Amino acid sequence: VVATGLVVALFPAGVRGKLIALNSAMYPAANILVGLLGGLLGDGQWHILMWIGALPLPLAFVLVAVIPRDRDYRAYDDAEDTSGEVSGSWREMLSKRWRWLTVGCVMLSGLDFNAYQLFQGFVTLYLKNDQHMSAQAMGSIVALISTGSLVGSFFWAWLSDRWGRRLPLVGYFVCAAAVLAFLHIDAGVTGFTVAGVIFGFGLTCTTCWGPWFAEIFPPRLRPHGAALFHAGHIIALGAPIFAAWASEGLGLTTAMSLAAVVYVLAAGLWYCLPETLGKPTAR
Repeated sequence: VVATGLVVALFPAGVRGKLIALNSAMYPAANILVGLLGGLLGDGQWHILMWIGALPLPLAFVLVAVIPRDRDYRAYDDAEDTSGEVSGSWREMLSKRWRWLTVGCVMLSGLDFNAYQLFQGFVTLYLKNDQHMSAQAMGSIVALISTGSLVGSFFWAWLSDRWGRRLPLVGYFVCAAAVLAFLHIDAGVTGFTVAGVIFGFGLTCTTCWGPWFAEIFPPRLRPHGAALFHAGHIIALGAPIFAAWASEGLGLTTAMSLAAVVYVLAAGLWYCLPETLGKPTAR
């Protein structure tokens, strides 16, 4: 979201969501791989997945060296920034003019991370301890959840490029319904799989955040706007602790069900933030 959000202005507004989708699809694709490998390796070889996860790190240094620098390009379809400032600052991001948008984006991202941690962070634990599933069955469900995300990445990207950056918030209601179905409708492995695929599909409604967080702000502040996605981690720092406490005090199923509440709250906040597709660039 951040990496592609920094360069969305180099592309027409109508394809920016699809640009993010190509990037976002890599995450569920990796989860599919990890889920399938986890099922094949079994409980005793989980540490091999950690070594596989380290491989992309050295490759990232190579990519930094070969990717063209965007400073050599003019932002696509953007008028010159007439503010008189060459670059923005975090002081300006927190000024009266931009404070609500800055805080709103951070809060939205933070709610997303919290909801994800409450549900997705405990899926394998729930399936293993409460449903007594094998490693193969768990790996298959995790892989299929990510398959839903893979498909969803491109669907929500198309929707946001066609109808706007706010409409994908319906994906959060899809997530909330899927969470409750996953935890409270006893339909066996098939039921878990279907609910998981639907959850994964809804989860990637945030694909549009890459262009959206950047488009909300004028060109001089777009790098800061793109960074707000990860600023949400500040709000989510206590999510693992809260999730662990909730699972101990309320039970794992109830704690995971709280994710549905958080997704609905996040959808409300998302609706309160402005639409940017087809709107004049903010100043």
